[in-house]
Amino acid sequence: MGWWDALAAIEPLEDAVFDRDLVETMERAATGRAGRGALRFATPTFKEYETSELSGCSKASFPAFSITGSACALNCEHCRTEILKPMIPALHPEEFDRRVRDMIALRGLS
Repeated sequence: MGWWDALAAIEPLEDAVFDRDLVETMERAATGRAGRGALRFATPTFKEYETSELSGCSKASFPAFSITGSACALNCEHCRTEILKPMIPALHPEEFDRRVRDMIALRGLS
């Protein structure tokens, strides 16, 4: 199944508009890159869920970084910055880079 057909089979995306030429160009560009490891997409770390397209998303599935630390200018009623507390602070690009590299080394990722 090609990428275009795979997109069409994802029910939550049925109303999304995709550029078929772009999707096919990206699929061609990805050909031959298999074997580099699975690509995993991040999901919110504060919620556990599973769908027909996505399984095994627990709170610890993906690291969550905050570029504002625990600060949030919005301070919305539904959260009051609580969502930021478990996130890994990375206030500067250098800090983010260091934390990601440390995580890769500690977990044996590549």
